Amino acid sequence: MGFKRVLRNFFNGVFMGTFEVVPGISGGTLAVLLNIYDKLIMSVSHIKDDFRNSVKYLAPIVLGMVVGIFTFSYVILFLDKNYPMETNFLLLGLIVGLVPMLLARAIGDGFKILNTVPFFLMFAAMIVIVCLSLTSGTDGDIIKNITVFEFFKLVFVGALASFCLLLGTM
Repeated sequence: MGFKRVLRNFFNGVFMGTFEVVPGISGGTLAVLLNIYDKLIMSVSHIKDDFRNSVKYLAPIVLGMVVGIFTFSYVILFLDKNYPMETNFLLLGLIVGLVPMLLARAIGDGFKILNTVPFFLMFAAMIVIVCLSLTSGTDGDIIKNITVFEFFKLVFVGALASFCLLLGTM
């Protein structure tokens, strides 16, 4: 493996580690976007069979992730403490900015209506659970006091988080 490849893997790891400290974005999602997810999984799953090559591939990524996590966790904490509003908007912008790339990866083979069935089934189940908790009086106070805007904001954020989580497991 050449020096350029090692350096690229290191910076991919730094990028993944940086986003590990950002709420709402996983390193797995970034690995998908960086087109290293498949090779990363193959290296981890074949570490016993091909130890030398697996370690050569994984070491720069893991080292980069450690550097990214430790470096940027302090930066994020500092920014959150001193500039909370700006930091929240920065993180929201990073998450929303990733949506077009994630969407392109998710529907790369084309949109299939059948793939939306699980979403609508789970959404219906969620609505039923909320309605049942409202009638039973258990933990429904928070939901009773929510505005329409907050409801749609929470639905959007939850869908985005689920979407990112699903892409991270692909």
